[in-house]
Amino acid sequence: MGIGEPGFLPPGRRAPALDAAVASVGNLPRDTPFFTGRTEEFGRLCELISATRRREGLPPIFALDGMPGIGKTALAVHVAHAVAGEFPDGVHFLDLHGYSAVRKPVDPAEALQTLLIAFGLASDQVPPGLDQRSDMWQSRTAGQRMLLVVDNVENEDQIRSLLPNSPGPVMLITSRCRLVNLNDLASITLDVLSPENAVNMFVQISGKSSADRRDANALMRLCGYLPLAVALTAGRLRSHPTWAVEHLATQLKAARIGVDEMYAGHLSVGAAFDLSYRDLLPEEKQLFRRLALHPGADIDVRAAASLDAGTLVHTGRRLESLFLKHLVDEPEPGRYRLHDLIREYAVGLSERDSADEREIAVRRVIDYYRRMAVDACDTVYVRHSVGTSGAGSNFRTSRDAEQWIVAERANLDACIDYAATNQLHGLTTSLSIALHPFLVQHGQWDRAATMHHIAMASARQAGDRAAEAWTLLNVGSMRLLTGHHAEAASQLGEAISLFASLGDQRGEAFATFETARLHYRQREYESSLSWLARSYNLFKKQELLLGQAHARAKFGHLYYRMEEYSRATENLVEARQIYVELDHRPGQASVLIDLSKVQGRTGRYLESIGSVTRALDLYVELGDTQGQAHAMSNLGRLNYRMGKCALALEYHAKAGGLYATIGDRLNEAHAANNEGRVRNALGDRVGALDCHSRALAIYGDLADPLGRAHALINLGWAYYGDGEYSDAARYFDRAHALYVQVNSFNGQANALMGRGCVHQATECSSEAIKCLQAAYELFGDDRACRAETLYHLGKVEIRRSDPASGQRYLKRSLDLAQAIGARLQEAHIQVAIGRGALMAEQKPEARKALHLAAGIFAELDIRESPELIAARIEAES
Repeated sequence: MGIGEPGFLPPGRRAPALDAAVASVGNLPRDTPFFTGRTEEFGRLCELISATRRREGLPPIFALDGMPGIGKTALAVHVAHAVAGEFPDGVHFLDLHGYSAVRKPVDPAEALQTLLIAFGLASDQVPPGLDQRSDMWQSRTAGQRMLLVVDNVENEDQIRSLLPNSPGPVMLITSRCRLVNLNDLASITLDVLSPENAVNMFVQISGKSSADRRDANALMRLCGYLPLAVALTAGRLRSHPTWAVEHLATQLKAARIGVDEMYAGHLSVGAAFDLSYRDLLPEEKQLFRRLALHPGADIDVRAAASLDAGTLVHTGRRLESLFLKHLVDEPEPGRYRLHDLIREYAVGLSERDSADEREIAVRRVIDYYRRMAVDACDTVYVRHSVGTSGAGSNFRTSRDAEQWIVAERANLDACIDYAATNQLHGLTTSLSIALHPFLVQHGQWDRAATMHHIAMASARQAGDRAAEAWTLLNVGSMRLLTGHHAEAASQLGEAISLFASLGDQRGEAFATFETARLHYRQREYESSLSWLARSYNLFKKQELLLGQAHARAKFGHLYYRMEEYSRATENLVEARQIYVELDHRPGQASVLIDLSKVQGRTGRYLESIGSVTRALDLYVELGDTQGQAHAMSNLGRLNYRMGKCALALEYHAKAGGLYATIGDRLNEAHAANNEGRVRNALGDRVGALDCHSRALAIYGDLADPLGRAHALINLGWAYYGDGEYSDAARYFDRAHALYVQVNSFNGQANALMGRGCVHQATECSSEAIKCLQAAYELFGDDRACRAETLYHLGKVEIRRSDPASGQRYLKRSLDLAQAIGARLQEAHIQVAIGRGALMAEQKPEARKALHLAAGIFAELDIRESPELIAARIEAES
C-alpha cells in the first residue's frame, strides 16, 4: 500500500481557484448535434430568460421537470448555449446528482462550497455553516449577470439555499419532480415528443431518408415518443445501414414482450436497451456490463481500460462504438457516462458475470485510481510516497496532474466510499492520505473531514498503524485550519507518538512541523521555534529538501514576527536557495514576499521592491490571485515609505479589490488600513478615517487583536493630523494596550511615538521626550521608525528652545532617512531643520534646507505642507 506524506504549502501560500470540484461545477457540457423539436419550450425559455435583463420583477428562476429520459438536461444545455451571449459574467453548470445510482445527492452546503471556490473564493475563507455559505454566495453573485444551470435537483431543500435573491443572476433547474414549494419559480413540464418531432429526431440520428417516415411513425409509437428510446433505436439502425425501418420495428415489438419487470413503467426504453445490447460485439458487451460496476458517475478511456483489463486502443474503440449506438454519452471530450436508466439496465446485465469477476474488475479500477492519485499528488506537491514504484510519472507537469485530480474528484470520492463499504481498507486509507493536500489546498475541508473519518475507521479495523498515524496527522492539520487548537494538539500529539513507535522519522517530521504551526497560530513563538527545530532536523536526516525549505521559510517568518530581522533574513535566503534548486515556484514567491517585508522594515527599500516585484511575477505565472494581492500590498507599503503616495494608493486599491474578489476579509482589512495611511499622508482625513474604520470593523468581526491595534493606531494618526489631540491620545492608548497583549514591541513603540507626538502638540515636552525615547529603544533594527522617532525628538527640542540639541536629533534622523531612501521622510526632516535654523536666526541654512524639502515634494508630486510654506515665507522675509 502506498502512503504519502501530507503535502503542505509554504507559509502564506493558497491555491488559485479551480473550475471543478465534488459537485462538478464548470463550463457547460457540449450542445447535442441532434437536438430536434421542443421548439415551443425552447422559444419560451429563451424569451423568459432574455426578458429578465430587460424587465425588473420577473422571476430569475426557471425549472424543467419531467420523467427520466424525457430530455430535460439536453434542453437546458441547448437553451444555455443559445442565451450565453447575454451573460457577460459567465454561464456555469452544476450537477447535484439527485438521481444518481452511484453516489449520494450533493448536500446543499457542499454545493455552496463548490460554487464559492469555483467562483474564486480563497479556500480558507469559505464559512463552515450552510446559512453563512448561502449568505456569502448571495453577496458574491448579487448584480452578476450570470446563468447557472443546476441539473438533477432531487427536491426543494437541495436547491433552496442556492437560489438568487437579487437582480442579476439567473438559474435554470432540471428535476424529475415538480418543485411546487419554491416561490417565484417559472416551471415547464416536459412531455414526450410529438409524433412529428420524434420522427424528425429519428431520421436525423439514423440517417434514414424521409421516404421511411410511415414506417418510422409506427416505430416511434413503439418507442413511446421518449427521446432516450428514440435515440437508442435510431443509433441501432444507423449501425445497420442495410436494415429497413420495418425490420427494426418487428425486433422492437418482440423485445417489449421480454422486458424485465423493472422496466414496467418504461417498456419502450427497456426494449430499446435490449435490442441495442444484442447488437454489440462480445467484447463490447463485456465493457458495457463492466461500466455499470464503475463506482463513479463518468469515466475516461484509461480508467475504462483498467476496469475492463484492456488496452487503451481497444477500449477506446469499444467506447466509441457504445457512443455511436447511444448506449453511453460523451458530455465532454474523452469522458463517458451512462444515463441513469441505461445504468440500471447494465447493472441487471452485469449479474450474469460471476461475483468474483465483478469484484476483481472493481478492485482493478479502484487500484488504478489509487495509483494515479498518489502519482498526481506527488507531482503537484513534490512529495515522496512510501511504497510507490520508481517508475516515471503519468503526468508531464504539475498542472496536468492537478487537472487530473480536478476531473476525477467525484470518482475518487466514490472509490473511497465503495472501498470503505466493502472493507477494502488499504485502498480506503491510501486514497484518503494521497488526496489530503489537494482537499486542503482547494478548500474541500468538509469532504476531507468526512474522508479522514472513514479512513481512520478503516485503518483501525485493519490494524494498520502507519495509515492510522498519517490519518491522525491529516485530521490534526484540518483541526488546525479550522481553529480547533485543543483537538489539533491532541491528534498531532497522537500522530507524533505513533510515528515514533513505528520508527517513521519522515512522518514524525511532518507531524512536528504541523505542531510548530499550531504554536505559531497561538502566538507561542518560542514553543513554535522549538518544534520547528525538531522538524527541521528530522527533514534533514531524511534528506527531504522540500521539507527543509518549508521549515527554513517558517523560521524566517517567525523571526520576522519576533522582530529579529537578521535571523529572519538568514533563514529566508537559505529557504529560497532550496526552492530555486527544486524549481518550486510557489515557495520562491512566498519567501520573496517575507524577505521584502524584512528588507522594508530595515530600510532597504530598493532591495525590498526588487524582491516583491520578482514575487509578483511568479504569482502572475502561477495564476495565484491572492499571491498577486499580497505582492501589490507590499509594493503599496514600500512606495508609501519612499514618498510615492499616488503609486502607493494605486497598489493598495488594486490589492484591496483582489482581496474582496476572493473573499479574503483579513487581508481586505489590511489593505483598507494601508490605504488609509496613504490618504492621511495626502491630507485626505475623511478618506483615511473611513478606511481605518472599515478595517477596525472587519478586525472586530474576525476577533483579531493585532489587526484591531493596527487600525486603532492609524485612527490615532488621522485624528492627530486633524488637530483632534484628545481623540488621537485615546486611540494611541487603546492600541498600546492591545500591542502589549499580543507582545508586539514594534507596535508598542509606534503607539508610544504617537503618544509622544500628542504630548509635543499639547506643550508637554518632558512627557513627549520620555515616550519618544522609549519608542526609539523598542524599535530596535527598524531604521525607518527610528528615523521618524528622532525626527519627532528633534522637533520637541526645537520647540522647547533648544535648537542645537534639536538639530543633532534631526541630523541623525536625516542620515537614516537618506540611507534607506525614505524620500518623503527626508523632506519633512529638512522642513524641521529649516525651522530650527530660523529659530537660531541662521536664515541661509534655513533657506537651503527648505529649498531641498521643496525640491523633494516637487519630485514626489506632493503638495507642499503648510509648515513648509510658512517657513519659506519667513525665511525670505
